[in-house]
Amino acid sequence: YAPVYGGGKSEAYIGEILQALDSKPMISTKVYLPPNQTDNIEYAIMDSLTKSLKTLSLEKVDVFQLHNRVGETVSERSWITQDTLYKKDGVMAAMNRVKEEGMASYIGFTGLGDTKTLKSMVVDGRFDMMQAYINLLNPSGLYEVRSDYDQADYQQIIQLAEKNDVGVVAIRVLAAGILAGVKGLKSNNDLSVGSDIPIEYQRLEKIKSVLGISEEQVYKLALKFIFNSDELGIAALGFAELSHMYKAIEVLEDKNKGFEIIEKFKQAVESGELYYGIQAIREH
Repeated sequence: YAPVYGGGKSEAYIGEILQALDSKPMISTKVYLPPNQTDNIEYAIMDSLTKSLKTLSLEKVDVFQLHNRVGETVSERSWITQDTLYKKDGVMAAMNRVKEEGMASYIGFTGLGDTKTLKSMVVDGRFDMMQAYINLLNPSGLYEVRSDYDQADYQQIIQLAEKNDVGVVAIRVLAAGILAGVKGLKSNNDLSVGSDIPIEYQRLEKIKSVLGISEEQVYKLALKFIFNSDELGIAALGFAELSHMYKAIEVLEDKNKGFEIIEKFKQAVESGELYYGIQAIREH
């Protein structure tokens, strides 16, 4: 959950539900730092979490995550650079203080942005977990893709996280709904850096053609691909309606069947048949 979701209503609703539960589920929340909060990063991060804890009626959360995209240089979509992360009064110092103050058990980050910077965060040793962008349209977090693949290449960062004992939560597993049959997606904001919506729809058609599967089967494959990846500890799934959740549960319960199509997909990735540049996909 994050304080910006639903204008703050998401955390408020979760807080009410937690009060009614006998059990204690693991809870995470996030902080997003806008560019105008660079003067006092520690205060901005601590203030955000303090407000979230109050809304959730909790003394601490299990996981607290940085939700900004990161980059080597400042850009329109990412202003947090390695300097902003690692300087004395930067993001990392503030996130560490969160743990020291007992406000969160673990700290993490959303793995969107410049791959070099993201990999530095994985090997740094202070982050406990990351959210990794991974789906059928961009499996580069797990698999090597062709050199002419011209969208974000995460260079198998999930394996790097595993080697460095950093937990991984899979995000965007349905590519903002493209893999669930959503038509007419217009905004790139929920996709990876560099993603191009028309090309992503073309990649979907290529997957269906190469694997010989229907759109319904694509949805099931998208989930099975995640559920059967040992490197992924948790998958964060978004649902527009309850029927989507029930369908996902159905796929999860049936995850040990249909390995053939998963293997066929992996072979298509390894052969380079699926993941090539925009010019190549237009030519094919």
